[in-house]
Amino acid sequence: LRKVFEDFKPHYCFNLHDQRTIYGDINGEQAVQLSFLAPAASEDRAVTAARLKAMAVISRIQTVIEPHCTGIIGRYSDAFNINCVGDYFQSLQVPTVLFEAGHAGEDYYREEAVQLIVASFIEALSCVSTESSLDDERTLQEYLSIPAIAQNFADILIKDMAYGNLKMDIAIQYHETLLDDTLYFVPILVGINSDEIKNAHYVIQMDDNTNQPADFSISGDLVVTCPSLGVLTFH
Repeated sequence: LRKVFEDFKPHYCFNLHDQRTIYGDINGEQAVQLSFLAPAASEDRAVTAARLKAMAVISRIQTVIEPHCTGIIGRYSDAFNINCVGDYFQSLQVPTVLFEAGHAGEDYYREEAVQLIVASFIEALSCVSTESSLDDERTLQEYLSIPAIAQNFADILIKDMAYGNLKMDIAIQYHETLLDDTLYFVPILVGINSDEIKNAHYVIQMDDNTNQPADFSISGDLVVTCPSLGVLTFH
């Protein structure tokens, strides 16, 4: 990849990734369906000319694409690591944009995300092909107005689940497993009363009889060890 970069001498780089279902805004109110980053070019995260160009592309994408999202568009963390491809290219003064195809709602096969990413590519290419002078301060403000993201979502959150006299919030995350060319979403318990997990793509409120899913069940015994509560067994 480095040889291709050096031989081709690109004007821009797009760094393309999938993003897990665990991301929401800082308050955990909304799921992040897409996120973007103009990577830092140095440890001090200085806003270089190349980084400003990447920010301008991302601001254009956010303005045009977000109204069509089920979730929101977020801003990925800009912690610097020279060993990361995007950070390395940005450090060489080539504007680099990180694309993260994330998740919102029930889009587990990423059908919505694919369409949104394609639309994002089109906007990005349109932006770089009509490159014009930038208002540095405005570009930075628009970019920083995109919400930062945090790892605070689960796939399923069962709220106020009774266990004796206690009530607890149970967080479940799907583990993607490929078996015989079929993708299975295997539910894994990842938290009990977790302070980090604030929301989920599917929330079940156990003390609300109007919101009980007819197709949801826990099969067999689920044995959980929790430091604060000891060993719990759900039937």
